Amino acid sequence: MLVAVAASASVAVASSLTWTFSPGGQIVATNVGNIVPRNLTRGSLISCSEAEVKATAKTGSGLSGIGLVSVDEVRLGGYTGDPEICEGPSNLAMQIVINDLPLEFNADSYDASTGTTRGKLVNDDAGGVTAKVIGLDDGCEADWTGSAGTPGNIDISYSNRTGEVTIEGTNLEAVNVNANCPAAFIRNGDKLGVTGIFKANPVQTVTAQ
Repeated sequence: MLVAVAASASVAVASSLTWTFSPGGQIVATNVGNIVPRNLTRGSLISCSEAEVKATAKTGSGLSGIGLVSVDEVRLGGYTGDPEICEGPSNLAMQIVINDLPLEFNADSYDASTGTTRGKLVNDDAGGVTAKVIGLDDGCEADWTGSAGTPGNIDISYSNRTGEVTIEGTNLEAVNVNANCPAAFIRNGDKLGVTGIFKANPVQTVTAQ
């Protein structure tokens, strides 16, 4: 086991860990506050006030951290009460589609002092996480894919104390941006950040050793 000790916090790195996940099984996670995809290059953002993720977790002990959770469904919306439409710049209606579900959660590390697991959402079967943004008012369309030819992924953490999943970042960038997209909103090569928190139901306990 690789162990780093800093400020009295013991963080175990996933290369040789075995994991325990309880109760596991079917999980529904709903947003705590808005989920906000943000163009880090231009500062534009999309705000989704309603979000739901349905997932299936492994159950038991002695588990590998690879594919610990399968993310089966993702719904982002809430604008004007529509569960699948988010609010874009200038109050434009935007749809965000996560392609080629399911995604998988690979656990990278566990901090026993805080009960926090960190890892990445990946999609090895599809060559990485990708998404599409569709402007329903202006016809803007763009894809998000892994930057510099690397597979796309999303960094997340899970807290045993709160039962919350926090989106911490991505390596995604914009490609295939069409001519209907305003230059101030998105252009090819722009970097994507996402902020947001989901609450898991039922609350899970995840540990590693």
